Amino acid sequence: MSGITCPLYDISRMAPNQIGWSEGGRGFSYPVLHQAAQQIRHRMVNEFGLGPGDRVVVSAGPEWRWVPLLFACLRIEAVLCPLNTRLPAAALKDRARRLDPALQICDDKGDPLLAGVPCVRMGDLCDASFLDGGGAAPSPLNLEAPATCLYTTGSMGTPRAVVHTLEAHYYSALGANRNLPMNQRHRYLLSLPLYHVGGMAVLFRCMLSGTCIELPEAGRDPVDAVLEHKITHLSLVPTQLIRMLAHPRVAEAGRQLQCVLLGGAPIPRRLVRQALEAGIPVHPTYGMTETASQICTTGKVTPIAKRLSTDGAVLDHRMVRVNTDGEILVRGHVLALGEWRDGAVQPLTLENDWLPTGDLGTLEDGYLTVTGRKDNRFISGGENIQPEEIERALQEISGADTVVVTPKPDAEFGARPVAWLRASDGEFEPGVWTARLREILPGYMIPVEYRPLPDDTGLKPDRANLARSLLGS
Repeated sequence: MSGITCPLYDISRMAPNQIGWSEGGRGFSYPVLHQAAQQIRHRMVNEFGLGPGDRVVVSAGPEWRWVPLLFACLRIEAVLCPLNTRLPAAALKDRARRLDPALQICDDKGDPLLAGVPCVRMGDLCDASFLDGGGAAPSPLNLEAPATCLYTTGSMGTPRAVVHTLEAHYYSALGANRNLPMNQRHRYLLSLPLYHVGGMAVLFRCMLSGTCIELPEAGRDPVDAVLEHKITHLSLVPTQLIRMLAHPRVAEAGRQLQCVLLGGAPIPRRLVRQALEAGIPVHPTYGMTETASQICTTGKVTPIAKRLSTDGAVLDHRMVRVNTDGEILVRGHVLALGEWRDGAVQPLTLENDWLPTGDLGTLEDGYLTVTGRKDNRFISGGENIQPEEIERALQEISGADTVVVTPKPDAEFGARPVAWLRASDGEFEPGVWTARLREILPGYMIPVEYRPLPDDTGLKPDRANLARSLLGS
């Protein structure tokens, strides 16, 4: 067994006055978070009988107890399983049931998801008023033990419950922090949910660097939160950045920010250019749930041309190659242990220790450029169409916030491309767009139809659902 000293304990000793989590004007020091983890661990073991491998499902929103809860699980080698609380009740219960948990933790006003499984409310795990920051040193943490189980978004198919070891999260954070260093003077706005691998990655990166995590108020505009809380770092998906650039005080926020990670969805190059011109220190990144977040990211020393045209350089503790079919393969310490399915962890499907990502791309001089999804490709009249190529071109000429291209069944060609757009100004100009696209794309790639994206598509549109909606139309 390989182990490390607990990062939360280490930082609590090195920086006893450092605030590790802040919310609603109240700060929680690293020593207090460490002691809370010890208390939660004691309760989990002695009251609920948890042990190594037991799964703990959490259907609660973000708050300060998430940090000690994570480290309490790590200290007893239980598996923390955050659930997407925005899901319909039936789907949420189904995901919880599939994980066969030994304990469930719900919101203070929520109800247990599963009958017959012990449940505790998040607010009852421990009380900060009784914490003084003391606490003995915990035993070393086992790097090889399963640590978390995170569901994928399902935008590329059925959501999968991906199990990570502590090793994957630890080395993911080490490589990310080496590329874009953080320290105790920095403040990270938790702008991604903790049931998402990007949100979970923020916890690990901040725990290793001693950075303070700031939880924004619900519904608060990120720019306002950045300015009020003196935020230096945050992570965004493209839709969030688009909204940020429209804020009247974006230039002021740009002068304060030191790093904005941009990922989680295809990144329009136009958007990166606009952000840099507005003074936002944006860094494109490419990653996936199965690799515990980032694989490639641009850094402060990355030439501007590379920041505008690539998804970044391969980070430490990862290796990347592109096979003869153009598919991106990854291996290294950051790979997940496997997928939780049928009551056990099923290993990932590998090719000679390499994980096929399903993404297509090019790798030149250590910089990766993602060009699309292998399973998005479709054939129209005998020609291969990569939807992302049309999407990038259409975003450039239309200025649309979001573009998704899906196939529409066609009796003559087999399928034809349809473009879904969320136009920044709300205006649709199909004739103009088609004319300009004909100047840069072959005829078979020109969309035969343009449709507005549904209002309920969220930050990351579901490509499969959009395609299904075209069947029979």
